[in-house]
Formats: sequence, structure tokens, C-alpha cells
Amino acid sequence: MEQRSKEQRNLIKAVAARIDNKKKKAAKAERKKWLSEFILFKILDDMGQPLTDEDGKVLKNTEFKVARKNINLITVMDYIKMSPFPEMEIDFFVENETNEALYLDELRMKATPPPSFYTVIPVFNKVPIDVRDDVQYDGQAILIVHNVPLKCVDESMDVDPKTLREWILFAVMEVDPSLDPYKADVAAAKAAITPVARKMKETETMNFREVDGTKMQGKRLVDERRMIIEAYQKQIDTLNEVVAAKEAKLEEQVQRRRRIGIEFDLLSVNDVARTASYHIRIFGVPNAADVEDRLVAKHDWGGIKLAMWCPNPPMPCWVGRGRVPVLGSIRGKEEWDYSGLEVRVAGCQFVRTPHGVGTKKMLDRKR
Repeated sequence: MEQRSKEQRNLIKAVAARIDNKKKKAAKAERKKWLSEFILFKILDDMGQPLTDEDGKVLKNTEFKVARKNINLITVMDYIKMSPFPEMEIDFFVENETNEALYLDELRMKATPPPSFYTVIPVFNKVPIDVRDDVQYDGQAILIVHNVPLKCVDESMDVDPKTLREWILFAVMEVDPSLDPYKADVAAAKAAITPVARKMKETETMNFREVDGTKMQGKRLVDERRMIIEAYQKQIDTLNEVVAAKEAKLEEQVQRRRRIGIEFDLLSVNDVARTASYHIRIFGVPNAADVEDRLVAKHDWGGIKLAMWCPNPPMPCWVGRGRVPVLGSIRGKEEWDYSGLEVRVAGCQFVRTPHGVGTKKMLDRKR
């Protein structure tokens, strides 16, 4: 009786294991099918209509499909570069039916295949206006920024100089040429890790042979792989130390530049548009005039995103490119959520305008 009961239990376990394996295989096949789905992207005109030529035909490479598993910045940008707008900087994507906005890092999980499609929304860049581009003007000028929102998105806080300073500082770090060698060192140090990590990954499935030429098997094979993987891991650990050292040097230079003086003088408030205009003054460094020139020449302001600081829970200002962080998206800062604290600065307009002493040179056409 006991033997029969044991056999029945073993049979039940075997059947359960078989069912479990079938479910796993089905789930794996379903996931493979899901990852192989193609997502349709379109580049449309300002009215949301297809871009066409004189004959009404849709322009080449303004529509393209990407397999879900291949959706990443490099792949999408490869298609953009073949389009009529190779220099386009992507901001986000909008689904045609629901108008849901998705960032690139959300597409793989949330995008739906055709008939749905996703319109590529470029970064909105307002080109700065600079009086010094006028060869007829010779004199003093000041830097002004217009259309600065008075409040963050959820209107819980007023936009203050502390927040605006972080915005301008981020732009200064992007245009400061003295930081380029340090950024290049960090990039090179990180790039050196990639081939070693790839070799370590390949070792996990690599086969080896004994001295006599026979295929290595069992514990010998496992030990051989482990030994090589450990050697590669030591290389990676050493390279990570190099990266950390290079990043520390870059951070040291960044902190030095954070001492730069940035002053905001409120010039006017538009109560209807709920925006303000500020005079920006750069000071405290020998190359203040050069920094201002570079900020005025900067044409990619639209891609910079800004979020307010918060007293409760205590959070510093956030500034960067890409999506503003939401709850749990910053490692180690699960309680941070900037979704309502975003400041929509994409519509801000930088202008360097005449101020103080100056002359306008004009041709005298009198005879």
C-alpha cells in the first residue's frame, strides 16, 4: 500500500512537472512572439499629416517599423538619419489613437503594434536671438530669457532663482570646453570595459578541449570556465576603479565650475501667460563673457528638462536630458517623484539685446 502511494505521489509530481514545463514553454513562445512584433513609427508635419512630395506621395523614410526587441536609441536614430530630417533630436512619441505620450525607454513595454502607430515628436528648440549677430551694432548688451514659467506643472511651488540656477549651470557644463578632456577620459574608460564584459559573457557558453584533444566535460569544463570568468572579472573590477577615478576628476572640475556666479533679475511678469522674463548675469569667473557667448550660441536648449526642489520629502532640483524622473526611477531614491514638479522650460527664449552704451552703424545715402 505504501509503495503504491509513493508511486502515485511520484506520478502526480511528474505530471505537475510536465504541465509546468508546458506552461513555461508556452510563456517563452508567447514572449518571443511579443518581442518580435513590429512597432510602426511616423514622422508627420506640424498638422499631423504625412509628409508628401509635389505628387502627393509620402516622402521616403518618414515611416518605418522596428521590432519591439530592437527598440533603442541607436536603432531608432539610424532610421531618423535616413529620413529627410537626419539632425532631428527625439523628445518623445505619441500614439495615434489615444494620444498617449511615451518616452523611448517606455516603448518596448507599452507600445502596441499596427494599426497603431507612434508619431516622432522632436525636441522643440527656440534659436537664441543675439544682437551681436548684427554687424551694424557696436556696444553693450545684456542676456535676457523670456517665457519662464512662474510655477511648476502642478502649481504647488513658485519657480525660484535656486531652480533656474541649476538649469543654467547644466547648460554651462554642456558648453564648457575645458570639461571636454575629462568627459572624454570617462567615456574612454567606460568603453574599455565593453570588450572584456563581452568576452566574459561568451565564456559562459564556450567549450574547451583537453591536452589530448578530447572535448572537456563535466566539472573540468565548469572549473575552466569559472577560472577564466574570474580573471575577466578582475579586469573589469580594475577598469571600474579607473572609471571611478576619472569620474572623480570630472566631478572635481564640475564642482569648481559650480562656483560660477549666476544672478537673475526679474524684469517683467506676464499674468496672462503666467510667465516671467529675467536678466541673467554671469560673473565670478575670468571667462564670464565667453560663457555667456556660448550660452547664447547654444541651440539645443529645448532638450533640457527641469524639475523643482521639494521640501517634503527633501529632494534637490533635477535637471537633465530625457524624461523627468518619476516615483522609484532613481536608484536608491525610491521615494523621489518629480512628476508634478517639472518646469516646462522648452518654450523659453534667450535673447541678447542692446543695453547701455551702443551705436548702430548705418550707411549715409545722402548726396
